Amino acid sequence: MDEKDTLKRQGLAFGRDLQRGFKIAQLYTPTHSAAEAPLQQIYASLDSILKQTRQFTFGFLNQRVLLNNILTLDNSLASLETEFLQARYRSRKLFRGAYVARF
Repeated sequence: MDEKDTLKRQGLAFGRDLQRGFKIAQLYTPTHSAAEAPLQQIYASLDSILKQTRQFTFGFLNQRVLLNNILTLDNSLASLETEFLQARYRSRKLFRGAYVARF
């Protein structure tokens, strides 16, 4: 499988995990036991990506998902895009050793 295809597949999976984690954290709190597994999954997804590349940029631009230098369409991440816009984020650059709690 091509490197870009792998990054795209893993990046979108990370986005879906992140979206799920945000929804759980809104229902409870990030420190609640119900949020523990989704937060661990976010970190596992991110760790998998960062094992292949030193840094990973995730964000949204013109209703598209930004994965490093790849722009792709994924309508299932619309609510996460809304969260990013409300927080005034376009993208976040993540590095190896980054903590999900800081994200």
